[in-house]
Amino acid sequence: MKTLLFIDGCVRGGQSRTLALTERFLDRWQAKNPDWAVERLTLDAMGLRPRTGAEIERLGKLEREKSFDGPDFALARQFAAADKILLAAPFWELSFPAAVKVYLEHVSVVGIAFRYGADGETIGMCKADKLLFVTTRGGNYDGSEFECGWRQIVGLCGMYGIGEPLLLRAEGLDDVRNDAGALLARAGEEADALAETF
Repeated sequence: MKTLLFIDGCVRGGQSRTLALTERFLDRWQAKNPDWAVERLTLDAMGLRPRTGAEIERLGKLEREKSFDGPDFALARQFAAADKILLAAPFWELSFPAAVKVYLEHVSVVGIAFRYGADGETIGMCKADKLLFVTTRGGNYDGSEFECGWRQIVGLCGMYGIGEPLLLRAEGLDDVRNDAGALLARAGEEADALAETF
């Protein structure tokens, strides 16, 4: 059975506009793909911590020994094995919540998510062909140098070997000049269309 890994980085839970948009996409996608398994990670409930210096040293030794079977690398193994990846996170401090960054630290393991080639280049090892990043933004940052979240996701997909990073977003939602409901409705229509092809 093929697997979609859904990484929920929406720390406001049911109050999250990003999560509502993502759930709309996921409902439509699951209706079209009933034979797929969905593995959901709710980052806010997981309590992941940033790696300390001592942990990095210990894990680096395991990486060099290629000892990847233990629980320290479970999230990286799950991420690398997924057939498709759905990542939902609001736009916070020009990127995304810290929980997402910490999760990415846990999955970015040399020897599982990527490796280095003979010339030092990174070679992706992840199975997924597509990653969909869903986000909502209070301001208007599309194409701005201040938007760092989506750009980081695109870079990581290149490192992981995920060939098609996709973006679904609604932005300008806190701009009083905008009709936030209309913007979210338009993004919802985009979510429906993406669900047909993802």
